[in-house]
Amino acid sequence: MHYLTFDGTTLSTVGITTTGNTILGNASSDTLNVGNGDLIKDSLGNLGLGVTPSAWGVSKAIQIGGRAAFYTYANTTTDVSNNSYIDGANLIYLNTATATYYRQNSGQHQFYNAPSGTAGNPITFTQAMTLDLSGSLLVGTTTDPTTGGVSRGIVSVKQLNDSGAFSGIQIEANANTTLLGIGYDGSKFTFNASYRTTGGFVPVAFNVGNSERMRITSDGIVSINNQSPTAVNSRPSTLFIGTNNSGSASELVLGHQGDGFSLFTSGGSGSGTLTFAQGTTGLMTLQVDGKLGIGTPTPDAVLQVYQNSGKVATFGNNVNNNGNYIVLAGSITNKNWVLANNMIVGGEFGIGRTSAAGGTTIGSTYDLTINSSGTVGIGVTPSAWGNGIVALEGYTGGGSSWSIASGGGVALAMLINNNCYYNGSNWIYKATDTASSYFQYAGTHNWRTAASGTAGNAITFSEVMRLDASGNLFVNCTTTPSASVGGVQMCNPAGTACKMSAGSATSFVSYLEFINGNGLIGSITGSGTLTSYNVTSDQRLKTNIVDAPSGNIDSIKVRSFDWIVDGSRQEYGMVAQELLEVAPYAVTKTENPDDMMQVDYSKLVPMMIKEIQDLKQRIATLENK
Repeated sequence: MHYLTFDGTTLSTVGITTTGNTILGNASSDTLNVGNGDLIKDSLGNLGLGVTPSAWGVSKAIQIGGRAAFYTYANTTTDVSNNSYIDGANLIYLNTATATYYRQNSGQHQFYNAPSGTAGNPITFTQAMTLDLSGSLLVGTTTDPTTGGVSRGIVSVKQLNDSGAFSGIQIEANANTTLLGIGYDGSKFTFNASYRTTGGFVPVAFNVGNSERMRITSDGIVSINNQSPTAVNSRPSTLFIGTNNSGSASELVLGHQGDGFSLFTSGGSGSGTLTFAQGTTGLMTLQVDGKLGIGTPTPDAVLQVYQNSGKVATFGNNVNNNGNYIVLAGSITNKNWVLANNMIVGGEFGIGRTSAAGGTTIGSTYDLTINSSGTVGIGVTPSAWGNGIVALEGYTGGGSSWSIASGGGVALAMLINNNCYYNGSNWIYKATDTASSYFQYAGTHNWRTAASGTAGNAITFSEVMRLDASGNLFVNCTTTPSASVGGVQMCNPAGTACKMSAGSATSFVSYLEFINGNGLIGSITGSGTLTSYNVTSDQRLKTNIVDAPSGNIDSIKVRSFDWIVDGSRQEYGMVAQELLEVAPYAVTKTENPDDMMQVDYSKLVPMMIKEIQDLKQRIATLENK
């Protein structure tokens, strides 16, 4: 047996070998040191393990190393501390570091912490958490908050039963009333928040600062910026999610109470609709089959728009059993306009009128068609124009069409055509009829015609007129008329004003004819090497034919004068105003007095012939005397 005895004066050992160990006792100071400082008791009864106890005051403490301590203060508390001790008046830092301690006092569990401080300096602790005698867990406060006499600070955290009905954390108030629960109920993760008062369960509110911003009521209504959300028929101010009074529709409401916008679903599984409404009036409906109606609760197409109970537009598919379509300006009494895609011919886009009032089906031809090549047809199906050609075609009746085209095999050209199209290799008759074409190319204007041909056959055009880049107009020829090239050339001011050629022909040719309501009244003709300027004088056009009176050639004044325009001198000529008094038939005078008078000297020839005849007769009479 080995033991120590101490009779108040002397410490004695029995069966203990002290080699390598030191056990010292001091009767005068009542201190004890075991194992060279492994255990030290001071005169106040404080015990140090591996450390000399600090200068504890009225407390009794067990101090472990340089940090931990277990002690009682004034024999009223039980404390566990880190980096602190009580010197009788203050809590003091053991080391330069942070400090904490836990205390049991008057039935409470108290938790304190302090920021880092200097060793030996007093500590100012903050009570951070308290578990009070009633079971309330107070964090950041030392008092139990209450509202209306109902405790809100009584909190417990626990794991529910192990049966799997609910596994998680639950925070409860008194009488096992759940305030907050988070866990798993065997099929889903759940979050429960509730508190019952004498009037029932209170809502869950979400605050920013001290102001409520969102809440969930006990009947499942969610509202934002509205502390009193109600059912569907009385809408909240900003946002509301809930079920209407009949339970047949769920609704999201936006706007002001009574006139807000709402979004709700109705109907059973697989047959429900999604409706956007204002007040109780539905504005837009999305059916379970994907059809959307604006202004109608029963759309019969992919998208249908109503206004004032009448159709405005319909977007759908399967018109003529092929393609997608848009119906515009619809009504139940008039034919509708339809915009359609991929109908009749694959890849076409068309605009047409329905074949029946209020319908969606159109006839076999659109009013406007755009095919997959980009060709546009107005009242006609676009022709098979060659690659790279952009064309606009229109219907002219009888199967014919006009067209405006550019590009492709007629690169850089702009064409206006009738009853023809270019397939990339040849010009083709659109219908059985004549054809014509006008085009601009390389600064020229060209006009071409073709005799009547069969629809679908190739066309051989003849160029009948050209206006070149220099301003020369060629008719029935493409180059300047000559002895071998027939045609007419109207030249620009830099050249001959007009050239006419019958080509290699040398027989009679009428180059120019003048015609009015009476028929042919004059012409310029040629034959061989002669040119004639003709005035109509056929006997069939005359009556009351008699010999003309003697002429008045002596009254005609023949003048010499200078032209004002260029100063040139004319030795023989007449003044129109003077000749008008003697031979008005040779003068042309318009109704406008500002117009210049003109003289036709050829009109004086008959009178001169008459004068010569009279002169010859007088000479013959004199010679016979």
